[in-house]
Amino acid sequence: MMIAALIYFHFNLTEGSSDSTELNLKNELNFLKDGKILFLLAYTIVVFLGYGSFYTYVTPYLLELYPSFKPVMSVILVAIGVASFIGNWVGGIVSAKIGYARSMLIGAVVHLAIVILLFVMQPLQWAALLFTMLWMMNSWFIGLQVNTSAAQVTENKSSFIISLNTSANFLDQAVGSSLAAVVITLGGIQDIIFISLLTNLLIILIQFVSNKKYL
Repeated sequence: MMIAALIYFHFNLTEGSSDSTELNLKNELNFLKDGKILFLLAYTIVVFLGYGSFYTYVTPYLLELYPSFKPVMSVILVAIGVASFIGNWVGGIVSAKIGYARSMLIGAVVHLAIVILLFVMQPLQWAALLFTMLWMMNSWFIGLQVNTSAAQVTENKSSFIISLNTSANFLDQAVGSSLAAVVITLGGIQDIIFISLLTNLLIILIQFVSNKKYL
């Protein structure tokens, strides 16, 4: 699939301008005075902290709580991958219809509902698996909004803000996985869901305030 994609892009992408654009750091930093961008960065930091804390340990989480999944774990991981793809696809459709800001708020609210149901349904392994897949699907729904919103907010005029947003993505996944490791040591792997619960409450608040102020 990767080779096919490379061949396609090689023959179909038009050549861009060879002129390089110098980075004007003063102008780039001025974007940080925009409240919409600050809210966006805060949302990114929190959402990927919660994502990294659960996604990193999703396989041992399922195997620890539901050992009967072990023989079919490879199939489950493929299904989770498909769910992620669907979430990303749906995210693009919804964002095109109602905008990234409202999509981020809707995604946050749905995410909180899924996390609550995942916690409530922990004793029922197949229900827990279903909500784990829905959690992953909605994570990629949200992820699409976060990864494209920086370009939209800055009207694609700031490579610095886009890079900063992307860096926050990867950094906070690492921080989230480390935080989850601490929670696992202190309580158990079943408790990592509480990190996602707390981060979801926070991103709902962040996006609600942002939308109320700027939409």
